Amino acid sequence: MKEILEVIPLFFLDVFAFGLLWACFRLGRRFKDKLKWLYVLCIISGSSLLINQYCLYVKSESILALLPLHLCYMAVWLIPIGLASRNTVLLDLIFYLCVPASLLALLLPSNEFIAEPYSLLTLSFFLFHFLNVAIPILASYWGVYDPAPSIKKAIRVSVTGLILTGVIHVVNLFIGAATGLRVNYFFTIIEYSAPTNPAYQFLGSLIPFDYVYLWPGLLVLYVNMGVVYAVRSYRRYRKRTSDVAS
Repeated sequence: MKEILEVIPLFFLDVFAFGLLWACFRLGRRFKDKLKWLYVLCIISGSSLLINQYCLYVKSESILALLPLHLCYMAVWLIPIGLASRNTVLLDLIFYLCVPASLLALLLPSNEFIAEPYSLLTLSFFLFHFLNVAIPILASYWGVYDPAPSIKKAIRVSVTGLILTGVIHVVNLFIGAATGLRVNYFFTIIEYSAPTNPAYQFLGSLIPFDYVYLWPGLLVLYVNMGVVYAVRSYRRYRKRTSDVAS
């Protein structure tokens, strides 16, 4: 019961976040150039990340623990780069890897955010994670980016994600060995991740190997692609039936 009561404030933040997504959509309709509105949201996201980093800096024992090497932190800067370059490979990585990761962070936040639900640290965390989800979804809805799923795309994003996570795991081990700091970018080390979040605790109990225990997370990517495929199929069906009716 205590655990349930503790997460209730964060539940309301999640509800507020999805209401904010609707508001972003409504406000964006007033912009003829939808890309400009997405850039405005990117600026807000970047600002909230900087605030979040400052809050962490005040608490942190070393700047090495604050490097922007978490996937969701990377997404804040990768999203505007992807929008500006229209790089499909980068946008696919953002849509199918960063969006689910940020959504899970909103739904299953770490204990430090549960303990301080209305602190500046938590509110800034929720804002930029929310925008990591909202901006790519709005970009796809408005036709700025086409997330058309395919087996080739699934393989490419999966391999890229595994390689990127592996590289970050090596960085974690190197910093830990060189400085003794408990850094855990991408949450690749079970010992540090499990106490902070039940999702990592569950995965770690299934696969007791650092880095490898995250591999089942790719299932979220495939589910995401399945949802996109289902939505696109439904919209095509609706279009065909409306054309026949007219």
